[in-house]
Amino acid sequence: MNNLSQFTKHFLGASAIGTCLLLGATNTAHAASLYFGEDDPDAGTNFAGKAELDFLSNFIAADTEDFEDFDAGTTSPLTLEIGGNEAELVGGGAVRDDDFEGLHAISGEKYWSLTFGELDQDTYTIAFDTAQSAVGFYATDMGDAGVNDFKLKFFFEDGTTAIENIPHTQSADANAYELFFGYINPDLSFTQIEFLANGPIPEDGFGLDDITIGRREQLRASVPEPTSTLALFGVAAIGLFWRNKRRV
Repeated sequence: MNNLSQFTKHFLGASAIGTCLLLGATNTAHAASLYFGEDDPDAGTNFAGKAELDFLSNFIAADTEDFEDFDAGTTSPLTLEIGGNEAELVGGGAVRDDDFEGLHAISGEKYWSLTFGELDQDTYTIAFDTAQSAVGFYATDMGDAGVNDFKLKFFFEDGTTAIENIPHTQSADANAYELFFGYINPDLSFTQIEFLANGPIPEDGFGLDDITIGRREQLRASVPEPTSTLALFGVAAIGLFWRNKRRV
């Protein structure tokens, strides 16, 4: 508990009945803040969107990839041009422009359909040409993807790594759930992220859309600790941010 004030994690979760959760901090290797919101589309909640706004309020400017300029069926490796950054996405899957077993786009019509092999788990990574201090994204149908515990591994400039849990609902009934996950570390930048699962993902996998990244200079001078549940629900995104979208 001695690092509680430095290492805060903000989890705004929604169950099928729309319950909000704000979990406490755990010690981690770096001063990172996490943002999370999850929705059952049938429940009419918007916790994922609120978590994204809270995440984006820390930026002077942010850049987002929405996959709209890629042809449906395009497979990896996929070169993403996000603002002035280039990233390579590698792993099983393809760009889709239709709903598939709960996977769907968040904005526009296209998204990345992520699959892991049923027997041999694929490595799924995004490598950046310029070190980043923040990343956020939407995932759809993650909760029923083999009822897996998903994590995100960060590879930092100094050679160290850290693994963060994505605290999503794990249930076969979580079909088509939408979640937003955001990570900000103003003290240590990363050059690659890797999605980890605790087992193979059968058939549909999950969808990935609206990937937002930010370098240290794109963050506000002081990144505040994540707000409380009540403050998040009562305040709109603070300040000005841009979501520039540039792709191949």
